[in-house]
Amino acid sequence: MEQVYSEAVARGDRERARYCRKLVIQSKDNARLAARSAKATPAKTAEKEEMVQWMLVWLENPGVFPTWVRIRKLNRR
Repeated sequence: MEQVYSEAVARGDRERARYCRKLVIQSKDNARLAARSAKATPAKTAEKEEMVQWMLVWLENPGVFPTWVRIRKLNRR
Protein backbone atom coordinates (compact mmCIF):
# COMPACT_ATOMS: atom_id res chain seq x y z
CA MET A 1 0.00 0.00 0.00
CA GLU A 2 2.87 2.33 0.85
CA GLN A 3 4.30 1.91 -2.64
CA VAL A 4 0.95 2.52 -4.37
CA TYR A 5 0.39 5.59 -2.21
CA SER A 6 3.88 6.96 -2.90
CA GLU A 7 3.46 6.46 -6.64
CA ALA A 8 0.06 8.17 -6.56
CA VAL A 9 1.50 11.16 -4.69
CA ALA A 10 4.45 11.37 -7.09
CA ARG A 11 2.06 11.40 -10.08
CA GLY A 12 -0.25 13.87 -8.43
CA ASP A 13 -3.08 11.32 -8.38
CA ARG A 14 -4.90 12.71 -5.36
CA GLU A 15 -7.91 10.43 -5.79
CA ARG A 16 -5.80 7.26 -5.65
CA ALA A 17 -3.80 8.60 -2.70
CA ARG A 18 -7.03 9.38 -0.84
CA TYR A 19 -8.32 5.89 -1.64
CA CYS A 20 -5.15 4.34 -0.18
CA ARG A 21 -5.57 6.35 3.01
CA LYS A 22 -9.23 5.35 3.21
CA LEU A 23 -8.33 1.65 2.99
CA VAL A 24 -5.68 1.98 5.67
CA ILE A 25 -8.10 3.83 7.96
CA GLN A 26 -10.69 1.08 7.47
CA SER A 27 -8.07 -1.59 8.16
CA LYS A 28 -6.93 0.25 11.29
CA ASP A 29 -10.50 0.47 12.55
CA ASN A 30 -11.07 -3.23 11.87
CA ALA A 31 -7.86 -4.18 13.68
CA ARG A 32 -8.83 -1.98 16.63
CA LEU A 33 -12.24 -3.70 16.84
CA ALA A 34 -10.64 -7.13 16.65
CA ALA A 35 -8.20 -6.19 19.42
CA ARG A 36 -11.11 -5.22 21.68
CA SER A 37 -13.11 -8.36 20.99
CA ALA A 38 -13.97 -10.43 24.04
CA LYS A 39 -13.18 -13.51 21.95
CA ALA A 40 -9.60 -12.38 21.17
CA THR A 41 -6.77 -14.20 22.89
CA PRO A 42 -4.07 -12.07 24.53
CA ALA A 43 -1.73 -12.94 21.64
CA LYS A 44 -4.31 -11.89 19.04
CA THR A 45 -5.03 -8.68 20.95
CA ALA A 46 -1.32 -7.81 21.01
CA GLU A 47 -0.99 -8.58 17.31
CA LYS A 48 -3.95 -6.38 16.38
CA GLU A 49 -2.74 -3.54 18.63
CA GLU A 50 0.64 -3.71 16.89
CA MET A 51 -1.11 -3.51 13.51
CA VAL A 52 -3.01 -0.44 14.66
CA GLN A 53 0.26 1.21 15.75
CA TRP A 54 1.91 0.56 12.38
CA MET A 55 -1.07 1.96 10.49
CA LEU A 56 -1.21 5.04 12.70
CA VAL A 57 2.44 5.77 12.00
CA TRP A 58 1.82 5.45 8.27
CA LEU A 59 -1.27 7.65 8.41
CA GLU A 60 0.50 10.34 10.42
CA ASN A 61 3.58 10.48 8.20
CA PRO A 62 3.80 8.12 5.21
CA GLY A 63 7.20 9.49 4.20
CA VAL A 64 8.76 8.40 7.49
CA PHE A 65 7.11 4.98 7.50
CA PRO A 66 9.78 2.98 5.58
CA THR A 67 12.53 4.21 7.91
CA TRP A 68 10.34 3.59 10.96
CA VAL A 69 9.72 0.00 9.79
CA ARG A 70 13.46 -0.67 9.40
CA ILE A 71 14.18 0.69 12.87
CA ARG A 72 11.26 -1.19 14.37
CA LYS A 73 12.45 -4.47 12.87
CA LEU A 74 16.01 -3.89 14.10
CA ASN A 75 14.74 -3.34 17.64
CA ARG A 76 12.78 -6.61 17.61
CA ARG A 77 15.86 -8.77 17.00
